[in-house]
Amino acid sequence: MILDKKGETSANYQVNNLTELDIQYLIMFATSKKDNYLGLLSSIDKKGFLRYGIKTTIGEAFGIQKDMRIQLEAFSNEGEVLWTKETGRKGKKVWEGANHLFSNQKFTVTSISFRHGLLSTHYKNYILCLNAETGKELYTLETNKENTYFSYTGVNYDENTNEFFCYGEYFDGELNYKNRSKGFFIKIIDSETGSIKKENFISWKKDVTPLVEKKDPTKKLKNKNINLHKILRTDDGKMFAVTELSGNNDSTHTIFLYDLITFEFSKDLSLVDAYIIKKETDTYIVSKYSGGSLEATSIRDNFDYYLTFLSPNKKTFTSVYNVIENNKCYIGSFTYKDQTFNYDKILRTGNPIIHTVLAAKVGYIAIFDFYDREKRIEIRIEKLNI
Repeated sequence: MILDKKGETSANYQVNNLTELDIQYLIMFATSKKDNYLGLLSSIDKKGFLRYGIKTTIGEAFGIQKDMRIQLEAFSNEGEVLWTKETGRKGKKVWEGANHLFSNQKFTVTSISFRHGLLSTHYKNYILCLNAETGKELYTLETNKENTYFSYTGVNYDENTNEFFCYGEYFDGELNYKNRSKGFFIKIIDSETGSIKKENFISWKKDVTPLVEKKDPTKKLKNKNINLHKILRTDDGKMFAVTELSGNNDSTHTIFLYDLITFEFSKDLSLVDAYIIKKETDTYIVSKYSGGSLEATSIRDNFDYYLTFLSPNKKTFTSVYNVIENNKCYIGSFTYKDQTFNYDKILRTGNPIIHTVLAAKVGYIAIFDFYDREKRIEIRIEKLNI
């Protein structure tokens, strides 16, 4: 069902053959508190939507699944099919998963992870860039290079330079829960060809730790994880990475959350400064976490960080997060404006079983609370001091 701005039905799109795996995929990815329909449905700017379906091949013997591929379906705001695209390397059995990274009127960018055996724990990954109008494959980017694995967290597009601005974490060897990331990367990529024009690698140990501990000598990063949430670029060419500190207990699957740290980069991608946002915190029990690497994308619902949004003129940005002070819960925010940071907080009320914060128009957030006992939903708009 496709709704217009007034919430009235404007069109319908019929999904054929919604398999049990589709439903499982929906349950796993579409109920995220931070990103509704992440991994299943995304928007194509002013055109329509992109659906990530699953196509499986079932063997004749005992009905065992032979492989699983992603099938992308683009459809218009009027519910008409624009194009379809099946992923997967030809001639090879694969089991795939997908993570949507970016879409606009020209491009769609998807991260495809795959393995060659149903029970295999050896994952590989590649970035798939398609023409948003036709679904034609423009290029793929391999994410393994000389025993280094790149896990892409996000992709932004600069219409002035026609470049993709990509970021994420990098690992030695392959990605798995026992392999901690070595740092994060920033890549500037030609959107038409996929060629890398500029890149930089920021090491947790060599670059980040000395800078943070110099800014705050009490801030010791040993045995802590730095989780990358968002990297963005402002109109003056500067880049900022929003991260969150955490620690973990491998035996109890407990994650301890600490301060937020925003890193500043120059136009040439050099690390310039770090801004520490102190906060008290809760301790979360995370069933999905099994020790080792702690990627923000894999347990996003359990961080204090909510979201970051950039103003249309790209002069300011605001990050929103959960914070506890004197046993009271607040929605905190910090805004970069005129080369300084402004801070604000909004008192949280009640004790909802589900609490979600979404970006509204510039300077505002939408707060969504669900109270299970009363079967009540409360939605309100709050203005930030930015």
